Amino acid sequence: MPGQKQITTTQATAVVISTAIGVGVLSLPFFASSLAGSSAPLATVLGVVFVLIALALNTVVSLRFSTLSMVQYSEEVFGPWIGRMAGLGIAALFLGLTALAAREFGEIVTTTLLHRTPLEVILTLTLLMAAVSNRHDIATFAYIHSFYLPFILIPAFIMLTIALRYGDPFQVMPLYNGEWWGIAKGALLTASLFQGAFIITVLIPSMHRPRSAWFAVTLGMGIVGLLMVMAVVAALTVLGTEEAKQFFWPTLEVIRSITLPGEILERIDVLMTIVWVVAVYTTLFSSYYLTVYVLGEIVRLKDHRPFALAVLPLIVGLALLPQDVHQLYRWIGRVGYFIDAASVGYPTIVLILAWLRGKRGRAVDEGSTVAPPGGS
Repeated sequence: MPGQKQITTTQATAVVISTAIGVGVLSLPFFASSLAGSSAPLATVLGVVFVLIALALNTVVSLRFSTLSMVQYSEEVFGPWIGRMAGLGIAALFLGLTALAAREFGEIVTTTLLHRTPLEVILTLTLLMAAVSNRHDIATFAYIHSFYLPFILIPAFIMLTIALRYGDPFQVMPLYNGEWWGIAKGALLTASLFQGAFIITVLIPSMHRPRSAWFAVTLGMGIVGLLMVMAVVAALTVLGTEEAKQFFWPTLEVIRSITLPGEILERIDVLMTIVWVVAVYTTLFSSYYLTVYVLGEIVRLKDHRPFALAVLPLIVGLALLPQDVHQLYRWIGRVGYFIDAASVGYPTIVLILAWLRGKRGRAVDEGSTVAPPGGS
């Protein structure tokens, strides 16, 4: 709906970072080492590069149609019906992603913290919190991410820096082990865990200075990439490549093995768990928001709030479908490749067709207060 462009560059950067850092930070070393072996750090770097390319493509498209939402410019390029169906496909993909991320969160919580609490209770309460948070506009969405970001980044960097002191660098040798196919698969699966390529399409129409999205994307993924590489290197140097494959959540095992100087905190893994819970909340918040935002655009609602609670039972139901954690991670791997394909393929197709058909959005001056029609 019409309104002011309120999102700043700093807020956009915070959204990119806190969307990408989520539940996968604990399992990333497991996936990367299982597929790429000692080249897991290399696979992680390549995964970050892949996400940066996907973000860049989505940024180019959104800047070309800077006053339109993703559904609106899809209808402009593909036509009304195909555009809406494409938007519905993106919404369905992120609805499934939200469900799987919530289930992974539930599995970790029931295994490490709340052993007697039913999984259904944890999933319902977690997703209900995300649903209630999503009943706000885009400005509040950006503010929430900005507020929580320091509580995620600062402790995470401190703990991983300390963990690296306990590691043996020879555990990650050779950095390139010659298994190029495993490295490629590891990079793609790593990229899918970041989940954030489409979030920029929600932000740009409401940014005070849309072209500063380039700064937000570059700085945001730079910080995310550094943190994720540190997590993988810490897991491999402390546990070893083969040992890291034995744990679903190697990062948590690494943090459990370290102590703060002066024994300030006896159980540092408790602090890591708190940080991780906040990171998971912001990631679920983003994927949930993207789902209901796109659905609201498809049916031409003035805002997306009616969908925030409407899709909750469906997401909870999907989250309960995997029989165990092994099946859960098989599904995450398969859905991850669809996320990768959509993140790069969709904006590429839109760009090519927009160029061939001469489609372009209405130019808006930097700092304009005109919000996108139909936006949140």
